[in-house]
Amino acid sequence: MSTQQDQPLTDTAKKTLVKFLNGYIDASKLRDASLLSATLHPSCTRKIAPSSFLTHLGAPADIVFDNKAYEGQYSKEAPVVGTISADITHTVVQIQPGGLTASARTLYVQRFTDGTDFTLDIAWFLKFSPDGTQITEILEFVDSLGSVQYHKKIEEELAKLEKKD
Repeated sequence: MSTQQDQPLTDTAKKTLVKFLNGYIDASKLRDASLLSATLHPSCTRKIAPSSFLTHLGAPADIVFDNKAYEGQYSKEAPVVGTISADITHTVVQIQPGGLTASARTLYVQRFTDGTDFTLDIAWFLKFSPDGTQITEILEFVDSLGSVQYHKKIEEELAKLEKKD
């Protein structure tokens, strides 16, 4: 449980959280996948849930991404879609016995190159470095049905792009 004396630390973590969540907009605008990792510790791990979503996509249910692997996947999709806005709600930052943690919900509006907009609904659960300036662990819980439809659209748009080449 956080106390008043913990306020500077939780404020720092909240700034880190918001910068991380808005990193998708920055990465899209600047076409730079490394911006997704700007607030992440070099050894940060990322898990995506639920596992049924991953298996539907043909990925191992227990896959863990490091920063470079996640940036690589993002870079593959970036030619056909980008994040244009983020509605960040339900943010909670707290100090628990296991360390500094946060959770949030985001509604990201993604725009495809054909002009189609798609909203992704994601719940985030994060762990931080002791000073709150870096994220050390990410659990990204996606809306399964919406994310499956989103990835189907990515595949369709990438296929169209390949035909042009």
